[in-house]
Amino acid sequence: MFSIMIIIGTRPEITKMAPIIRKVKQFDMKLVLIHSGQHYDTQMSQIFLDDMEINEITENLNVGSDSPGAQTAKMIEKYEKAIIKYQPDIVLALGDTNSVAAASFICSKLNIPFGHVEAGIRSFDLTMPEEINRRFAGVGASIHFAPTEQAVLNLYYEGIDPSRIYLTGHTVVDATIEHAIIAKQKSNILKKLKIPKGKPLISATVHRAGNTDNKENLTNIVEAFISLENFTIIFPVHPRTRKRLDEYGLYKKLNDCQHVILTEPMGYLDFLQLMQNSVLIMTDSGGLQEEALI
Repeated sequence: MFSIMIIIGTRPEITKMAPIIRKVKQFDMKLVLIHSGQHYDTQMSQIFLDDMEINEITENLNVGSDSPGAQTAKMIEKYEKAIIKYQPDIVLALGDTNSVAAASFICSKLNIPFGHVEAGIRSFDLTMPEEINRRFAGVGASIHFAPTEQAVLNLYYEGIDPSRIYLTGHTVVDATIEHAIIAKQKSNILKKLKIPKGKPLISATVHRAGNTDNKENLTNIVEAFISLENFTIIFPVHPRTRKRLDEYGLYKKLNDCQHVILTEPMGYLDFLQLMQNSVLIMTDSGGLQEEALI
């Protein structure tokens, strides 16, 4: 039986790979689902898994959080052991995280075909860790699943064999359309938060290191939230963001602001429901920006 190993771990990987996982299960194939265990908060990761109804994790590698180099090294080591243990015919990973770079590297060393989902996306900004990861993944990939025509062209220009490039569209479209309907039916987040009526709603997230680890940037973001007093802002606070807000003395300032509602990290369906009822999405998340456009 043909065996496919799929590696997931972060929120975007879980939500965007869900349609592929469901499709694989419809065929006579063996699915080996590996969870990297790299999420900053394991509760956050489990929330997304539950929302996606993904309950067939084969193994959680519990890589955890660390410096980029240390985390990537752990992934390479643990992915190697998993690949040797389960002997997949192909490994799939998505996006631009340390995880996809590690998977591409070890697959090339073990001579196992690697399929890169979301291949060919380029910012052409080599100061971004994500750009390095996606380019690294492209070098080791056997098959490139490109979401757009521009992504295909980027791969052509980099000398990738055209026979190994497939224009597939973007799985985030499938996931968002499918789950937006479910979110309307199942999510009660609007009632749960007791959002006051009369003001337009803004959904906000902040989690990127360039914002959370820079006091000036995070302060400016907080001041922007506070200034938008004609709106109600829902702000699910990422664990790393909460840590920095406390460290910089900003959390109490936000918490005392009547039009800003601070919450714990939300599930995928709850935040989809919030976005559908918002007039504006304020986020540094690439995945949320994509979902907001759909």
